[in-house]
Amino acid sequence: MTDTEGASDAPDASQAPVTKLSPKDRRKRISDRVLAEGQVTIEELVQELGVSQMTVHRDLDTLEHQGWLRKVRGGATAAPSALFESTARWRGNEQVAAKEAICEAALALAEPGQAVIIDDSSTALLVDHSKFGRQARYELAPLADFDLVISDEHLPQEEQEALQSLGVRYELATVGSRRG
Repeated sequence: MTDTEGASDAPDASQAPVTKLSPKDRRKRISDRVLAEGQVTIEELVQELGVSQMTVHRDLDTLEHQGWLRKVRGGATAAPSALFESTARWRGNEQVAAKEAICEAALALAEPGQAVIIDDSSTALLVDHSKFGRQARYELAPLADFDLVISDEHLPQEEQEALQSLGVRYELATVGSRRG
C-alpha cells in the first residue's frame, strides 16, 4: 500500500462514508473531534471516516507533528496546550467571516486621523460568538470590565441577555455586510 491519502487502503464500500473527505478535511474533522471530546480511538476514526487504520495513523502522525494532539496506544488525546487554547494557526482559520464582520464593526468606531492602539488597557473586546459559554484556561477580565463588547450576529440570545444584565454595552456585527 503506497497510498498516503487514504484511497487505496480504505475499508470496503459498505463501511465507507457517503462523501469521501480530502486529507485536509479529514484531518480537520479529526482535530475538531479530539479538541471537542479530549480523546478519540483509531477504531472510531476508521468507522467514521471510512479509511484504513494506516491512513488514520498517518493523519494522527501529521496532527501530532503540528501540535494538535498526542498519539497514545489505540488513539489520540488532545495536546494539553490544545484543549482550550489551541494554536493561533487553528484559531485564525475558525469563524473567519464572523471575525471579519467584528473587525469591520470595530473599524467603524475609528474616525479618520485616529490611531487604534490595542494593549492591556483597551476597554473594547472583540470576540466571536463561539467563545461565549466556554471555559478557557485563563480569563482576561470579567465582561463587566469592558466598555464595549463587539461580537457577531450569531451570539445566542441568552448571552446577549447576560451582557445586558451585567450592564455591558455590546454590538453585533453582521457577517457579510460592509460598513462604508
